[in-house]
Amino acid sequence: MWNTWLHLIVVHIPVLFSPLALIFLFRAMRSKTVSDYQLAYSFVIIVALTSTVSYFTGQGAAEWLTDILTLEQNLLEDHALWGRVAFTILLLAGVMALIAVLAYFQEEEPHSSLPWAIAMLMFISTIILIWTAHLGGLLRRPELVF
Repeated sequence: MWNTWLHLIVVHIPVLFSPLALIFLFRAMRSKTVSDYQLAYSFVIIVALTSTVSYFTGQGAAEWLTDILTLEQNLLEDHALWGRVAFTILLLAGVMALIAVLAYFQEEEPHSSLPWAIAMLMFISTIILIWTAHLGGLLRRPELVF
């Protein structure tokens, strides 16, 4: 049951913060200030960490909910698959953002293509996270199917 509550609470953070991190990242790429980049990269790292918690608590949440609710197996598997894809992309973006932050701590400039690569990964993952969140909502509220 602990996994279920943790999953249901933490899973909303990457969904909400991912577009925010993307906005901060575009702002940083426009302003070119180190503080803006550090803020954007911090949000990317937070999204990556919370997606990790969400991913690894998902199986326990599914098992617990299957015991008390009737869940459609195809929908559950689709939610898990897209969650895995989003987790993988966000983990890669988080590692790249961590590399950039560590470069700033060493008073070095990260490679100029790094913000664009992170922005691309964050854009793709934001779309996938929205779809994964929709599938997760359908698990509990099947009448929302469109």
